[in-house]
Formats: sequence, C-alpha cells, structure tokens
Amino acid sequence: MGIVESKTVKIKVTAQEAAKIAADYYREVANDYDQPSTEEVEISEDQKYWLITLGIRKQGGDAISSLYGKTYIAYKIFKIDSQTGDVLSMKIREV
Repeated sequence: MGIVESKTVKIKVTAQEAAKIAADYYREVANDYDQPSTEEVEISEDQKYWLITLGIRKQGGDAISSLYGKTYIAYKIFKIDSQTGDVLSMKIREV
C-alpha cells in the first residue's frame, strides 16, 4: 500500500475574514462605499479557496427603473486564497 497525501490544507483565513476581505476589496475596486451583503460562503473541496458571493444593491437597471428609484441586487463572487487572504478573482454571479 502506498502513502496517501492529503490534498487539503489548513485554513488560515476564516469565513468571516474572507467575507470582510471581499467586501473591502469590492468597495475599493468599484469605488462604491455602500455595504454589500454576504449572500453565500463556500470553501473549495481542497480548502485552498473561499468562494464568497456578495449582494450589491444598485439603483435601477434601465432608465425607467432609475427614474422611479427602483433598486435591484447585483451579485459578485470572489475567490480568496484561504492561506493568504489574497483576492484572486471577482466575477459577476448569474442567478
């Protein structure tokens, strides 16, 4: 029988820290200082990455919605290194 190595890693960044990192990153990159809401938190199977989905409230989706002050929620998903807390990607999350 051969030696089996574990593919998982010890998580250094907690889910709460990853969600805060994602929100701070979004506000800085988008120059948007509203508080996004944490919608989903998931760790990858190998535990190397946090996948954090944020909901961002936006005004209108078109001219008529904007005119009437209607809002919608845009979703962004962030891939965060569970060891360093580095944001590796920010993508639009389709629902």
